[in-house]
Amino acid sequence: MYEVKSKAAPEKVGRKFKFNNISAGSFERFCHLYNSPKKPDQKMFMVILPREHTLNRAREEVHPVYVAEIDIAKPKLCETTLNTEEGSIRLHTNVNLKLYAKTRWFDLPRRDFVDIKAMKKKVFVDIFGMECWKGLKGESPVEESTNDYDLQAEFEKFGLQGKNWDNDGSNSESE
Repeated sequence: MYEVKSKAAPEKVGRKFKFNNISAGSFERFCHLYNSPKKPDQKMFMVILPREHTLNRAREEVHPVYVAEIDIAKPKLCETTLNTEEGSIRLHTNVNLKLYAKTRWFDLPRRDFVDIKAMKKKVFVDIFGMECWKGLKGESPVEESTNDYDLQAEFEKFGLQGKNWDNDGSNSESE
């Protein structure tokens, strides 16, 4: 049985192993997993990897995946623990690993993520058309005679009124 956690950077993964104190989410969920049917003497492992990539010895961009045996899991108070409106007590889990049990398991290849700016353009062009996109970006003016719809009404329909779309793809309030 295993628990999978990711941390922001490879340095944070190393620090978690160094201080042997890993936050592992909900204590209730951890107990449910721990008490689930399993073989006698079955061990529990923590699998941990960084969300940022690093270079391996072959100079490939990878996410190194580490594994270690869980020694003990302890409950930890969190900001919602004493919230009376929740109806139940919520605890987080702190996991201590067996000393010298950390092993680099394998390297997960880095995967390129979707370009948000390109996705935003595609969705906008699909809804309003390329001519409207070019007019919005200032590439060519959109003539009123070529539009068979009210551009401002379309913007308001999608909640985009009062927005000024910059070239970098972000939006900011117009003055």
